[in-house]
Amino acid sequence: MKKLLLTIATVSALTLTGVAQNNQKAAGTEQAPLTPEQKADKETNNAAAKLGLTDDQKAKFKVYALDRVRSNNAIREKAKASKNADEKKAFRAEAKANHDKFSTNVNSILTSDQQVKWAAHQKKVEEKRAKNQQHD
Repeated sequence: MKKLLLTIATVSALTLTGVAQNNQKAAGTEQAPLTPEQKADKETNNAAAKLGLTDDQKAKFKVYALDRVRSNNAIREKAKASKNADEKKAFRAEAKANHDKFSTNVNSILTSDQQVKWAAHQKKVEEKRAKNQQHD
């Protein structure tokens, strides 16, 4: 009897937790989108932690990240407005060019050890992106 009551209580608690989380999303309590500056700061902090960036490298990384985020936001807005598949492909190519420019700039400020870590990080990101695209 005790096991049955414990099982019912556990299932009820899990169900209520799930419902409460769904209600928060429906009520609009989701986190607001980050500004380009916040995105660049977050990316810079993550890179600094993973790569051990110096203060000078952090400053340059943030400039490069901010430039990429702003450029990609503009491309994303144009892509949302477009209904043409060919235009969307062109926008994707433009975003990839921005990313390649960012990667080149970042590699130019990194030491050889940091470049190895950065390449491994980029590879993980690409694998994750490819995996997510397969599911879409």
